[in-house]
Amino acid sequence: KIDVWMWADIGSFRRGDFKDRKLLQHVNAVVPDSSTVVWMAHRKPDPPDDPYWTRKLVRNEKHHFYHSGSHAIGTMSAWVTFYTHFVRVMDEYAQRGLFVGEDQCVLQSTCLLYPDSCAYIPSDQVPDNRYWGLRTALYSGPGKGKMFELWRAPAPT
Repeated sequence: KIDVWMWADIGSFRRGDFKDRKLLQHVNAVVPDSSTVVWMAHRKPDPPDDPYWTRKLVRNEKHHFYHSGSHAIGTMSAWVTFYTHFVRVMDEYAQRGLFVGEDQCVLQSTCLLYPDSCAYIPSDQVPDNRYWGLRTALYSGPGKGKMFELWRAPAPT
């Protein structure tokens, strides 16, 4: 058993599919270790060349945006480390004059720059809404005897 902290966007529970359910049924199948925060990838990860990427709404650039910020889960120590990295990335965005109001781009950048702190469950592994699939992963697990195949960004060069 591991102690975890989960952040969830209210949209994850808008329809009530998970009302009155104990969501965290399969934490050990989702959280790989005490240093990783796990997110959903709403499409196959295709990282941009520049980790300080902000163009998720540009038509021919959208394929580089895969970070679903609708929920994430990890141990408290993983979150503390991730938060430290996130603040550094926010500062770097500001120094570069980049827009910081699109939190999902900043979160994805943090995971690209600090890949040991993040992992993603690809949406094709969860039979749920591609943005909110982590709720189903935690509730239902990956299936009997299976583990999720988490994706991590390659180490920055």
